[in-house]
Amino acid sequence: MNPQVTTRPDGNYEVSGTMTMHDPDKDLVTGMRIRITSPALDQTITLAASAAEGKVAVLLLLPKASFPKGTYDYSLALIDETKAEGPPKSAKFTVP
Repeated sequence: MNPQVTTRPDGNYEVSGTMTMHDPDKDLVTGMRIRITSPALDQTITLAASAAEGKVAVLLLLPKASFPKGTYDYSLALIDETKAEGPPKSAKFTVP
């Protein structure tokens, strides 16, 4: 994951990145858990997803212009059809 942060024409931000879906048991990926942290924030979001082995997921976060400036850590973990959660992949993004 190599997230890119851009400022949208409306003044809000766009954080985008991609990752390749992979389940070691070749189970269908049915969800993902995203955790965003900073000294002032710790939020976890669980989303439904559906992707076969080897598909690419696009992560798009849209923080409002009022979102506090700073660097955020985030991690993304896949959840498969057996409800097993894989190890998270981590990255950082900075809101200018």
